[in-house]
Amino acid sequence: MISVMHNMAAQNMQRQLKISTKDLGKAAEALSSGYRINRAADDAAGLSISEKMREQIRGLNKASGNIQDGNSYVQVADGALEQVNEMLCRINELAIQAANDTNTIADRSAINLEIQQIKAEGMQAGVALCPATPLSSVEEILPYVDMVLIMSVNPGFGGQSFIESSVPKIARLRKMITEAGLNVDIQVDGGINDKTSKLVRAAGANILVAG
Repeated sequence: MISVMHNMAAQNMQRQLKISTKDLGKAAEALSSGYRINRAADDAAGLSISEKMREQIRGLNKASGNIQDGNSYVQVADGALEQVNEMLCRINELAIQAANDTNTIADRSAINLEIQQIKAEGMQAGVALCPATPLSSVEEILPYVDMVLIMSVNPGFGGQSFIESSVPKIARLRKMITEAGLNVDIQVDGGINDKTSKLVRAAGANILVAG
């Protein structure tokens, strides 16, 4: 009679040990990675959803970075515009200062020098005249400006009619500019249409604002 020696209890214990070791390895992997799903075998559907969410999160992080870059460019542009605005305001201040009768020839030369330095940065100086403002107020500063804006309506609200007295005012200003040998533009704003545009152009304006 042949007898087979075996130890079923030991074999079963070995099998259970392998299962426990495998489960322990998975638990250790989950603990070390911090993820519940580390491979498709853990949860195929869950892994697919997780990877899709990771891609979306990475895309959102990149978009956030792009927004930050754009914000930085805007801040740089804003700083540049602020510098331009400061130069324009300074030109206007100097033009008004030059009209002061207490300024000597040396004072006016110094003012003109600073304006020319600002113009060298690509800026242009201009002055605006309301309908009630006389031309005598800009006569002294004409040599320092590049443009004079004649308002042919009272600023503040729309729907106004063109002020006819603006036409002779433009003509007198053009005469002042020509006699002084200056190269100053005359811009007209307010009530400009087909009819009034011909009048102001004939009077000497070369820049019209319509609409």
